[in-house]
Amino acid sequence: MKVKAKKTSHVKRHALIASEYEITLINLMYPKDLEEVRKEIKFQIELMKSV
Repeated sequence: MKVKAKKTSHVKRHALIASEYEITLINLMYPKDLEEVRKEIKFQIELMKSV
């Protein structure tokens, strides 16, 4: 089960900071699994495009 942080920020910097926390969480949930981290980074980039 993958956890997604809800981001409703009005400032792009806030979205970036929330994304960094989310990527850190994925790193903790899936230690040494770079593929999971890559998927999360890609997902977060797509989310930030809409902010």
